[in-house]
Amino acid sequence: AAYTVTPITAGAIIDSEPMLYLTGDHYNWGAAADNWVPLVPVHSHANLSWIIIYLHQGEQFKFAPQQGWGNDFGMNAESVVDNAGMNPSGDNNIVVGNAGWDLLKVDNTPGARKVEFLKPQVYLIGNTAAAGWEVAESGLFTIPDTENGKFVSPAFAKDDEVRMCVKLEDADWWQTEFVVTAKGQIDYRGA
Repeated sequence: AAYTVTPITAGAIIDSEPMLYLTGDHYNWGAAADNWVPLVPVHSHANLSWIIIYLHQGEQFKFAPQQGWGNDFGMNAESVVDNAGMNPSGDNNIVVGNAGWDLLKVDNTPGARKVEFLKPQVYLIGNTAAAGWEVAESGLFTIPDTENGKFVSPAFAKDDEVRMCVKLEDADWWQTEFVVTAKGQIDYRGA
């Protein structure tokens, strides 16, 4: 059977302290602590974080290493790379050119900050995946076209633990792994 995973922010579990947060005009510009969306740390990569998020056309946002202002950055990062057709612009804030789901990969290395927009590809991995422990096209979830759409898994190869990941260059699958708890919460491995 195939299962549906709906990305959530509220109630998400990150098994380590987030290193980076996102805020913007859709999050009341960080006016309160819960207006800062945590990014997921990449295990074994000290300054690397990621998030899959729906971005609205014209939306503005930026990042900070805490749930508050200071040392924040956006388009003023040393490198902003669009590999997803989002068409970012702006001076400091990142302004969304094309709405849709994106995988944001953010490197917060001082002096070498990089924001990368990628396709939000989620993979089924492990014993339930047809390809087993390989990140493979057969394990890809569908990507929704709308903000309220759902990422839907491929059919399970067998009954077992359900494990998922995103694939980032220079990171193994387990470094971006996440699962869904019995209560339906997304639990990220994190750092």
